[in-house]
This record gives sequence, C-alpha cells and structure tokens, in this order.
Amino acid sequence: MRQMNTVKVTINGIQFEAEPNTTILKVASANGISIPTFCYHPNLSIAANCRMCLVEVEGAPKLLPACQTEIRDGMKIWTESEKVKSWRKQNLEFILLHHPIDCPICDAAGDCKLQNFYNEYDWEKSRLWSFTDKLHKSKRKILGPNVIYDAERCILCTLCIRFCKEIYGQHLLDSRNRGNRREIIVAEGETLDFPYSLMLTEICPVGALTNRHFRFKKRCWFLSSSPGICPGCATGCATIVDHDEGIIFRLRPRQDIEVNGPWLCDDGVLAGELHNTERISSPAILVNGEQKPVSMEMAIQKAGEILKQTPSEKIGVVLSAGCTCEENSALMNAREALNITGPIFIEGRPEGEEDNILRNKDKNPNKRGAKLVAQGKETLERKDLIELVNAGKIDVLLCLGSDGPDKDDFHRNASIISLSSRRGNLSNNASVVFPAPSYAETKGTYINFKGMERKFDISIKSWGSYKPPLQVWETLNILFEKTGITAKKFSGDNLWVSAR
Repeated sequence: MRQMNTVKVTINGIQFEAEPNTTILKVASANGISIPTFCYHPNLSIAANCRMCLVEVEGAPKLLPACQTEIRDGMKIWTESEKVKSWRKQNLEFILLHHPIDCPICDAAGDCKLQNFYNEYDWEKSRLWSFTDKLHKSKRKILGPNVIYDAERCILCTLCIRFCKEIYGQHLLDSRNRGNRREIIVAEGETLDFPYSLMLTEICPVGALTNRHFRFKKRCWFLSSSPGICPGCATGCATIVDHDEGIIFRLRPRQDIEVNGPWLCDDGVLAGELHNTERISSPAILVNGEQKPVSMEMAIQKAGEILKQTPSEKIGVVLSAGCTCEENSALMNAREALNITGPIFIEGRPEGEEDNILRNKDKNPNKRGAKLVAQGKETLERKDLIELVNAGKIDVLLCLGSDGPDKDDFHRNASIISLSSRRGNLSNNASVVFPAPSYAETKGTYINFKGMERKFDISIKSWGSYKPPLQVWETLNILFEKTGITAKKFSGDNLWVSAR
C-alpha cells in the first residue's frame, strides 16, 4: 500500500517509494543500488563537480547528477545503462589524464576511490595520456602539523574546503588557478592547524591529503579493523581501530548519529598512542628505591604482605576515570573483600580544551562511570589524596590507572599497589606494579558526559607473538586466591551488572 506523501520512482526497472525532495542518490543508496561518487558526502553541502554520479533519466536531454537531482513522481532512472557506463569511462579517463600513476607508493592505495572506480568502471589504457604533456603540480606540500598535500593526485572534489567551512566553521582552505592547473591551498592568513584537520585525510577520496603520522607506516591491507570507543575524552566517540601485531596505527570515525556522526577529532585519530607508548610489560616491585621486574607470583606475594599488614582504615582505593566501569567495579570488589574502610578517590587526566563539535573538556572517557561504580559512596579528589597521605591517615593506595599526584607532592611515603597499562605518576612510584590491558585490550563500558552507556569489545586480541596482559579482574582474582582472601570471583561479563 502506498504511503501518504511519497512518490514512486523506477530505478533500473524496479519501482520504489520515497519521500518527496529526496535526491536520486539517496533513494538508490537506501535501496542497495550503488552509484559512484567522489565529491559527495551526506553531511556536507552538494557540489556536484566530480560528475561521477551522472545517471540517465527518461525525458532528460542529458545525464543528470544523482547527488543533486531530486526525484519526482513517475521518474524513470537508469544507473547502469550503456550511456551511463560510457560516461563513467570517459570521466575517469579525463580525471586520470594528469594523475600520477604511483599507486605502488601512494599511501592511499587500497583505500582510494579512484583506484577502485578505475578497476570497476574503466580498466582500459588512456587514449589521451602523454608523458611529454604531463602536467606537474605541487608535491609533498606540508599544509599543517598533521596533513601533507599532493596536488597532482588531487581531483578537486572540494570536500576538504567544504568540511573546514561547514563543519569547523572557518574558511581555512581555498583553491587557486583555473582549469587543469587548479589546486588546493591554505587560505590567505590562515594555517591548517585545527583540532579536526585529520578528518580532511579521512574524507579525501584519493591520496591527495595524507596523514603525516600514518604516512608510510603500514599498508591498509595488512591492517585488521575492529570497532571501539575513543578513550580521549568524555564524548565517547565511536571508532574503528586499525591495528596489526598488537600495534594501533590509527583510529577512524565510526558512524554514530547520537554521538559523533561520521567525525572524530585529531586527538581521537591519534589515540593509538595511549595504547602503543609507555606500556607496562611485566610485574615489578620496589627494591632499594628502584622498580625491578619480577614474576607474577612475587608481585602477588608482595602486594598481599602490604595489604595484610596495613589497617583497613589506612588503605585508600583509587578508581580511574580512564578505565571501564567493569575494571573499576573489580577494584571496588577488592575493597569489599579486603574490608577496606579508607576513602575512595577518583583520578584521571586534567581538563583540556573543548568545542561545540565533539571535544569535551573532560579528557577522561569514564569519570561519570567511575562515580557511578562507587555506588553513592563519597569520592574524593587529588588534593584530598595528597592531604590525607601527608597527614599520615593513608599508608597504602590500591590504584587503578597511572594518573595521579607526582612524587614531589608527598611529604611522606605511602605504599602504592598499581594496576596500570601505562607509565605515569602512580605506577612510576608504586611499590608493586601489575600490568593491565589498554582500552583496546579489554571490553567494557564507558559512561559519557551525557550519561550514555558506550559499550565495546576487545579490539586487539592475541596475535602471533603478541600476548595482551591479564584483565584487571583476573589479576585481582589471582591475588585473592594466592593470599587466602575470601572473595567472590568476577569476570568482565558480570562486574558491571553487579555494580548496577
């Protein structure tokens, strides 16, 4: 039955119903019909300049751009007619006329729309290309700290110009010259140093704009991709984690209409460094003022001795705003099992810059979740932690994560037992250190600043010689077992349920 306020269109002989004022491209995409595009992005204005999406419409004197042409009732459209196929081949031939044939060394190889469309729609030798007439433009031009531009590869889709103006709200990029000598430039008096510059490399359909941090690091076909949640701030953007052999090479935005749409800030794209660098690889204990790597058994024994000989009211528990609700729940479970009556603290990264696009000033993905895990109990801040340790009211800190006061903030020593994935103030000064998984090696839940649960699975699992560390709850379960502490054993699947 036909719905009210819809129109009927026929695409390639099949009839569809759609809302009025919808473009041909949107109707086709919604019904699984692929139309190639270079210059189109659903979140940007329509330029219709690449001419790749031209389709045949009954009664129209020429082919029409599917991205710009709105449907009308009774319209008949062909997306794969001989006329359309012929046009695509000609269009690609013109686009490739002065394009460098450097796919083997291009960073976008495997991710390039031009490469893919040539293989799908053309696959013929150019009738026009000439080595002597090849037009040369700017190569390897540094536009900013994150982006390099190759004008010879650029197909002038203008997605980058529109992103800067329409999403970021500033006219940072422009074009100069005309015809086949036209190229993208940084606008006069501006610089391409803004918090979303790497989205330009993400939306570029070819290898014209490339990520300086990812450039020549890894071919995309060697990368494994997994869904994840960005650990960079309290927004909790949906991501795709590109990794190989335990190393994260980049994060990319994953479409999430309610949170980040199709975008990700530069800090998010580069958040792989929170996994790759400053990692703690083995247990360690403090010997004569210096941390020494030891076996898990020795670290467990030392931690058990410290906890057993310290009055419960003099043990503080430090939750982490950078760790999952499940990991924080595991630490609260340990607090209950050990009958700890000392205070609860929440530590994390300091506040930073924010904007009205994605970036939140809270640079921790789960501060709200850590407070929720405390189940209404009072949580204290860093200044309180320093004050209580210096006053002699806290002798031991059982900590999750590495963020916390510096050693110079304390006037007296406190024994720190740290479960952390990275080096930091707390783990560097700890009496006992246990390696913990990074955000990409665990599954769990963040609560973002809106109160939304951001669930994710393990992005990086064992691969070849790479073995991720034990989960936080696994380490604590071993601690309970080896030291004779009676406690209910938990897994990542039931910890957050128990906290709620």
